[in-house]
Amino acid sequence: MDKKQLNRRLLTLGGLFALCLVCYLVAMFDAQIIHGEEYYARSVRSNTTVEAVRTSRGIITDRNGKVIVSNRSVYTLELVPSLAPEAAEERNAELLRLIALLESRGIVWDDVLPLAMEAPIAYTDAEGQKKELLAYLVDEDILAEGDGLSDSPTQLLLTLRSFFGVDPSLDALEARKLVGLCYTLALTKSSREVSFALASDIDVETISMLTDGDYRGVRVGTSSVRKYHTGAAAHILGRINRIYKEDWPTYKEKGYAMDALVGIDGVELVFEDYLRGKDGKRIVTRNTEGKITGELYSIEPEPGATVALTIDLDLQEAVEAALAKTVSQMTAADGIKRRASAAVVAVNSGDVLALASNPTYSLETFQQDYKENYENPLQPFNNYAITGLYAPGSTFKPLTAIAALESGVITTRTTINATGVYRYYDLALKCWIYGQNGGSHGNVDVTEAINVSCNYFFYDVGRMTGISTLARYAKAFGLGEPTGIELPEKTGHMTTPDYVNSIKGHRWTDGQTLTASIGQSYSSFTPLQLANYV
Repeated sequence: MDKKQLNRRLLTLGGLFALCLVCYLVAMFDAQIIHGEEYYARSVRSNTTVEAVRTSRGIITDRNGKVIVSNRSVYTLELVPSLAPEAAEERNAELLRLIALLESRGIVWDDVLPLAMEAPIAYTDAEGQKKELLAYLVDEDILAEGDGLSDSPTQLLLTLRSFFGVDPSLDALEARKLVGLCYTLALTKSSREVSFALASDIDVETISMLTDGDYRGVRVGTSSVRKYHTGAAAHILGRINRIYKEDWPTYKEKGYAMDALVGIDGVELVFEDYLRGKDGKRIVTRNTEGKITGELYSIEPEPGATVALTIDLDLQEAVEAALAKTVSQMTAADGIKRRASAAVVAVNSGDVLALASNPTYSLETFQQDYKENYENPLQPFNNYAITGLYAPGSTFKPLTAIAALESGVITTRTTINATGVYRYYDLALKCWIYGQNGGSHGNVDVTEAINVSCNYFFYDVGRMTGISTLARYAKAFGLGEPTGIELPEKTGHMTTPDYVNSIKGHRWTDGQTLTASIGQSYSSFTPLQLANYV
């Protein structure tokens, strides 16, 4: 090879090298200078996710600051739309794997499809979820605007099976489970929620299996559940649970996530706005191996506020124990199963120091005990201290005395000869003492009448005072009126002509003034009302 030919080859190679270098420099300039910010933003987006940060619910204390309810951290299993495969076949395969794992571990999961998960396939009673489903079907052009849900839940399931690409060979129940998760995933995405908590308080072994199995579309998160520092006050505290299906539209308007825990009854429900707190959001950056390399809170979570009750926890526990012991002793003596309740109220302030109802239940094991308690004829879920209505009986007699004294019908010196049988309005009403060998209380004044609980005396005084005056004083003492307690209560009724005549099949008679005067007839009040009156 001559020198001339060698030079030509070297020049050609040098030119090609120079051209490659120029192309490389141009590409670098384009990537780093012209489109640098754009490519950087894409890179960041591809390695970052936005995650919801669950806040902790506010704690509940007694009047002395003693903690009654707090929180404990638990692991949750979250369904995450952004992590799920986009292809229907891959997504369904992953979800079926997940269903198999959860069932093998005995874990019950939640979904938001208003169809029963057992045979026969039927609609649930969740009207709110039905409306949500209908709106989703219209948005996805599965139904036309103005259409309603199919009358046949089986037909709806077939429609959803086709829409989500479910294998036709799956039986109806398996398909229902899969369609439920597909719909929950889709609704979470359309609601612009980051995730949906399928299950809470999952164990470490299950977490390990989820991690090792590389289940796509789900992740393990953290949350908190209620921790109870006492077995008492269940009726006062109430419980929390997932949002009921029929209530979801209302909570959605308030900014709640679909999987949020809310107060269902008691203090948890009444003070929901104070206890709930506000969830936060954080931006998480991961490397190519999926390990977190950084996180930044875009919205800081705000924990719920503390709610301090007027009750004294030590007193509450003592009252419940005493009530249970008394009921047990009475049942042992006569074999009769009964309810009981007690209200302890501070005299000067009116604060409720203890409010007990028996039988009661455990908030800690509510789900496990639900069937037994629900079927209990004594209905332990009811708070009889504020919803139980009872004839006041002789506890009403001091009010009759006050009404008569204040209105001038009698004085403290007025005496009545209580012969044992009171005859008026063509009635012959016996005093309790008359049943004991025809006894009587003789001449008694108001102090002695209260001391011996003389029916005869209060029949006569009540008649002279009149039912309208008795009713006016009962109202003034809060009987048959709301007590002002924040918990749901019943108000009961004082016997009056208008009230008696309003009851179908009943008619007022003047003789009912007599029985109302000793706390009978149609009068019925709650234990808390009676405690306030006293």
